[in-house]
Amino acid sequence: MRDKKKTSLSINDIVQENKSNTSKDAPNFEHISFTFDEEFDNKLTEYNKNITNFHEAYKTTQPLHKVLCRVYAAPLSKTPGGMIIPNQAPIQVQTKSGVGTQWIDDPFSFTTKAVVVASPTHNSLEQGDLVVLTMDALQKQVMGQGQEAEPFIANSFIHPDVSTDVTTPSDPSNDNYGYFLIDPFKIITKI
Repeated sequence: MRDKKKTSLSINDIVQENKSNTSKDAPNFEHISFTFDEEFDNKLTEYNKNITNFHEAYKTTQPLHKVLCRVYAAPLSKTPGGMIIPNQAPIQVQTKSGVGTQWIDDPFSFTTKAVVVASPTHNSLEQGDLVVLTMDALQKQVMGQGQEAEPFIANSFIHPDVSTDVTTPSDPSNDNYGYFLIDPFKIITKI
């Protein structure tokens, strides 16, 4: 029987080597800066207050299969001392070992509560109905790699007559903020 050749690598060495190989391709969100301050929190509050003031282009949209919703935003958390804490969100990132989860400061701050803007003619939901969505209806994803990585929400909808942007806006005062085309099976209930 042959003796197995001993390697000089320990399991910790292999883990460290894998980490260093993975980090080159893993998304890095340090280049994206969002300001989470009182002004941003006030914009979120104002957005929620005026959530049913839909842009005319969105009001006249007639979806064929999905439901057009405008989603409520979560206010920022504050410590007892008044310090603002950004909302956090998990985002799935591709690594050499598969898919991992990274927590980022959430520039979108959406909750699962939404108001219906428009629905297909065969759907019983009407404009103004309040609904609750599944968490995966608002799943954040990554576009790009490394320094090019940008978080976005796959179901976000920007009307082409309002803007040529293709990325989810993160400013609550933007006319396109908060609109999503949601599959009907991702709407849990009407409230």
